[in-house]
Order: sequence, then C-alpha cells, then structure tokens
Amino acid sequence: MAIRGAAGSGKTYVAVQRARDLARQGFSTLLVCYAEPLARFLKSLVAKEPNMEAMSVRELASRFVPGLDPNDSQADDIFPCKLLDAMAVRPQRPYEAILVDEGQDFIADWFVALESCLAGGRRSILYVFHDTNNQVIRPDRGRIPEDLMTFDLEENVRNTQCICRTMQHYYLGEVPIGPRGPEGRAVEFHPCTNETELKQRLSQALTRLLLVENLLAKEIVVLTPKGIPGE
Repeated sequence: MAIRGAAGSGKTYVAVQRARDLARQGFSTLLVCYAEPLARFLKSLVAKEPNMEAMSVRELASRFVPGLDPNDSQADDIFPCKLLDAMAVRPQRPYEAILVDEGQDFIADWFVALESCLAGGRRSILYVFHDTNNQVIRPDRGRIPEDLMTFDLEENVRNTQCICRTMQHYYLGEVPIGPRGPEGRAVEFHPCTNETELKQRLSQALTRLLLVENLLAKEIVVLTPKGIPGE
C-alpha cells in the first residue's frame, strides 16, 4: 500500500505504529528510509521492539553485501543491483514486512531491491509512505510501484491553521491537505535583501523567542533552503 501525505500529516507516526503492529503479530519487519538522520531517529523509537529493525537503505545494502561503503557517492547507481543480486542467492529472504518512510527520496531501482528482500516476494507486506509535494521538487525520485493501493492522509496534525494557510501557497502535492490544529498566532514575515541582513534578522528573532517569550532552544527549528545530500 502507498500512503500519501504532505509534511505534517503524520506519515512517520503511522509508519512506526504500523511497523510495531506487524512486528508484534510475528512478522519479521523492516522500517527503512533513505536519510541517515531519519534512520537514527527511527532506530531510537523501535530499538526495544521484537521482530523489528530500522535502518537506512544504504545500511541495509551494506549488511547483505560485504564491502559496500554506506558513504559511497555512487550508492544509488550501484547498491540496488548489488542488493538484488545478494537476495537472489540467499536461501531465505530476511523480511516478511517492509515499511518505507519518505519514499519520495528513493529512485525506482531501490524499490525493486527492497521487494527482493521480502520472504514471499510480491505477496508479502509492503508499505510506502511518501510526499508527492517533494516528488515535484525531485522528479527523478519517488516513482512508487504502480500496483500498490493508495491511501491519502489529508489532515495536517503538526502545525497551526495560520501556518498551514501560509504554506498552502507553496504546496504542489497531489493530496489536498487541511489543518487540524488550533488557529495559532499570526505568521511573521521578515524580508531580507542579502545574507548579512538575513543572519541579523534571524539572530534578532531567535533572541526574542528565547529571552522574551521564554521558549526553550529544543522547541525551535530553523529551516534553510540549503542542505547536505542524503540528509
């Protein structure tokens, strides 16, 4: 099954809960994602669960194919085929249920390799949780297997209604999304003409939030348009 939803619709929460349910029913379960930071977070959530593992897809390939380096810059070109070959010669496949979080990060070859890890082939349990908005941004990724049934998460359960209305202008996904949270405070805009001014405005905003409004640092997230590949 393919579960579609925008950011804040609860995809990761649902993925973790469904993975736990399957593991507790006795299924050998894998919760897998592409980004290493997310993999570490998922591991922390399910570390004590029986019949269940959480890891990045690169770590998965490295486990079953000796000699692979998870940090290889060519991993997307090499690892899926290597994993597929490794599964072809195994007498028993390692998992009965695989749940993919942030499926829009994966190229199509990864899904073929992941399905090869299922004990019952295509009759086994496969869930792919993905955000079609991010797929618009990265069209080379997120080509979900076409034969999966689709279910949509249509509510934002993370943000206030004010934030949702503001971000709706930038949303390009296929799934309609409505706010479920409280109204919240008005969104503030701070236009900047250069990077120096941006840093000054950001510093001022953080200082106000921390020292005047008494928020804790762990309650604040700063998002940027720049990132590290794979993060």
